Amino acid sequence: MSLKEDFSDLNKAEEPGPEWKTVSEFAKEEGWGDDYTRKVLQKLVNAGQYESKKFGRSPLLHYRKAEK
Repeated sequence: MSLKEDFSDLNKAEEPGPEWKTVSEFAKEEGWGDDYTRKVLQKLVNAGQYESKKFGRSPLLHYRKAEK
């Protein structure tokens, strides 16, 4: 591979699948505010029921139900 090909592979951002949602998406579904939803999701992550991940260069965390 050339440097150009290697570099273009590095720039490809991983995209979240449909099971991953942002805080705002969960908030809209539940009818809650973003701050409250973020706190609830963080507690679920800490309890191991949900997992969080950042994708690509986006600063937003995405959440999904943890796989068992």
